[in-house]
Amino acid sequence: MTFINEKHRLNFDEALSRFNRLDRNNYALMSAIYLLTTDLRL
Repeated sequence: MTFINEKHRLNFDEALSRFNRLDRNNYALMSAIYLLTTDLRL
């Protein structure tokens, strides 16, 4: 994935770590988490 900056990558990784059994092949869920972890000013 392409991240805006290091802070975005860290927020994304932290969000993923909160899900114990996250199916990383569920691209809709991964996309939603990716967008929710972007900077709120966007």
